[in-house]
Amino acid sequence: MFFSLDVRRARKGDCLLLHYGTEQNPGLIMIDGGPKAVYGPHLRPRLEEIRKQRVKGNKPLQVDLLMVSHVDDDHIQGILDLTRELRKAADEQKPPLVQLLGLWHNSFDNIISHNTKELTTAVTGQFGPASVNGAAEFSDDQVVEVEEHYEEADVDPEEAKELVSSSLNGLTFKIAGPMLPEVDALRKKHLEWLKKLKEEGKKPSEVLAAYVDSSVPNLSSLVLLAEVKGKRMLLTGDGRGDKILEGLEGAGLLEKRGKIEVELLKIPHHGSANNLDDVL
Repeated sequence: MFFSLDVRRARKGDCLLLHYGTEQNPGLIMIDGGPKAVYGPHLRPRLEEIRKQRVKGNKPLQVDLLMVSHVDDDHIQGILDLTRELRKAADEQKPPLVQLLGLWHNSFDNIISHNTKELTTAVTGQFGPASVNGAAEFSDDQVVEVEEHYEEADVDPEEAKELVSSSLNGLTFKIAGPMLPEVDALRKKHLEWLKKLKEEGKKPSEVLAAYVDSSVPNLSSLVLLAEVKGKRMLLTGDGRGDKILEGLEGAGLLEKRGKIEVELLKIPHHGSANNLDDVL
């Protein structure tokens, strides 16, 4: 079994490929796609290289799971570039570069509200349906499903050990964030912010641009503990250090004020001093 993280050049953002499995049965997971000017020069060539190594002929490279940690531009833009390319290939009836078997992300609609129609319409108009509920753009061959087993971070630790978990060919994911209280707080804060922008007379497209440039979604980042045969990686997106620790505690993965050992830690928010301190 191999288990490695392939870090692509992503300017100010994140663009990761997680490799796992065996030479006979390799697995691949994409995590974020970086900002503009990352997919074309950095991510796509690497996907082509992997496809040549693993696939014969013009068949697409199988990607077991695509994760978008959150909707900030420096994480999602490269994924949107990829989905545009896949849609174009489908329209032209050409073989796609990759076949995406599953998608995990916190969509605009799920995070902010099911009632912010103007914003989601603007997102769909600019980026296509994949930007709001990307699974609609992908095949139904296989969808990785997870079930939530806890609702709040402050539940009893013993009860919280029945956490969100999923297994793929020997790779196990345990989800430590976002916690629902943070998502609810984010939704309320964002709706207040959106109302203010509308009162200032800005159009939905301007609202979208402002949203992409803001750091409001950071607390909604997916925080995942990936494990293969006892080796672990902690993938944190742009999460905040104290919230990551709370999530690990709530999921029963960390004793309160205890320590957790991992082989690899993806530093939150590109090492920003606003997101971590010596505790993490």
